[in-house]
Amino acid sequence: MHLSTAQALDISTINLIVIAFAGLVFGYWSDRVGRRAVLAFGAIGTLLFAWPLWSLMHQQDLAWVFLGQLGFSVFNAIGWALSITVLSEMVPVPVRCSALALGYNTCMAIFGGTTPFVATYLIHRTGDEFAPVYYLVAATVLSLVVIARLPKITAAAKRS
Repeated sequence: MHLSTAQALDISTINLIVIAFAGLVFGYWSDRVGRRAVLAFGAIGTLLFAWPLWSLMHQQDLAWVFLGQLGFSVFNAIGWALSITVLSEMVPVPVRCSALALGYNTCMAIFGGTTPFVATYLIHRTGDEFAPVYYLVAATVLSLVVIARLPKITAAAKRS
């Protein structure tokens, strides 16, 4: 795009720091209001703001690009903060380590690892610079279905 490598790295570094701190905030918040509510907030926020944030990232001004990525970073922090916690609360203690290692890493390899390829393919195939937004929206809708079906974790279940 129109950014230098140094500018892109600066934006990404700042946003990774934001994700680290936002993760703490969202983790704390989920302890107060529940995991499902915070995950739903992140998914609905992503649905509502995916298009405008992607649009900001296509602006010429570095500040707008940063703000677009910042918005995605905040919503992304929710998933990073809560995914392992939610998974570990769902799995019995005797198999927790294996189940988390296999489940989480397999999904990350399949979806996280292929997302840049899929996004590039969609843009190339359709000619639409916003094609990755459609992919993100589809994944977010699927996430909302999963979030709605998450079991309610009780304090007793957390101790087991």
